[in-house]
Amino acid sequence: MELNRVAAYHGDGWRFRATSLEEDILSGFGWASYHCDAEWGRLRAVQLYIPGPAISAIRDPNAVLHLASIDHSQLADQLNRLVKVYESLGVQVRVLPTSIVDDRRHPNTVFQRDLFFQTRQGAVIARMASPVRAGEETYSSRSLAAMRVPIALTVGGRGTFEGADCLWANPNTVFCGIGKRTNEAGFDQVRHLLHQQGVSCIPLPIPSTVQHLLGCVQIISPGRALVRGDVVDAELLHGLRVGGLQPVLVEDSEEVLARQAFNFVVLSRDAVVMCAEAPQFRQTLQALQIDVVGVAPVSELAKAAGGLGCATGILHRESAM
Repeated sequence: MELNRVAAYHGDGWRFRATSLEEDILSGFGWASYHCDAEWGRLRAVQLYIPGPAISAIRDPNAVLHLASIDHSQLADQLNRLVKVYESLGVQVRVLPTSIVDDRRHPNTVFQRDLFFQTRQGAVIARMASPVRAGEETYSSRSLAAMRVPIALTVGGRGTFEGADCLWANPNTVFCGIGKRTNEAGFDQVRHLLHQQGVSCIPLPIPSTVQHLLGCVQIISPGRALVRGDVVDAELLHGLRVGGLQPVLVEDSEEVLARQAFNFVVLSRDAVVMCAEAPQFRQTLQALQIDVVGVAPVSELAKAAGGLGCATGILHRESAM
């Protein structure tokens, strides 16, 4: 047999792969067609996690980064209601199996937004900043792989990175918050990956009183972001403007500080899903011509220092390109 004449050795029948990974994802060839390139792109698929009863057995909430003890039955009911809200809006909901999660060791796995960040060419797997949350990343890695979502990067070395620190302003620009959760080394790794995708990654300083960039900035439409004006500084506002966004400042009301009103999820341009416990903030959004298309209760999530935005891992948004 003449090896140079058979396909296995690049002879007759051999073909080079002509498509890029991004094209494969868009077409669904080999990979799930999940991607994201704008926070305001129409939301199509998310990942949630509904913890088991062990989350109610935590004796010291502060030791696991919670604010108060959680009632499992109420938490499960509220998250199941959120599932129904998303499904009623045409959003596919993937629920992380409880069988792969150790709820006693990892009671914060409910906050799926922190554990990965979706790009046009696969997901970035976080490296959590707190040892309390170390290891949660493995659950998302397993779940995403099972869904055929490419793992574009797993943050490593001394880097720390949490998904809620990255926000897509538009298909060419991502903002990344640097603070207690995402450090410079983690940012550099994410910036390098995005550069390979033709995307600029702009660093922003995170106020010490919030956990993630998502906690003080929400990009709701092309060129417009809601910003908690009472906590951000001039440097952050300048960075948003450099990246092409016009900040719209909102006040830190009691509903924002205690009820997770700002922790909403953008469904599409100027349309959001928010917590049910903040009627005044809902009026604020409506005055800004932002439609509230769905609500769900979050009182138990708030006991764990989070809300709807933290609980919702973004798998897929329609492309803004």
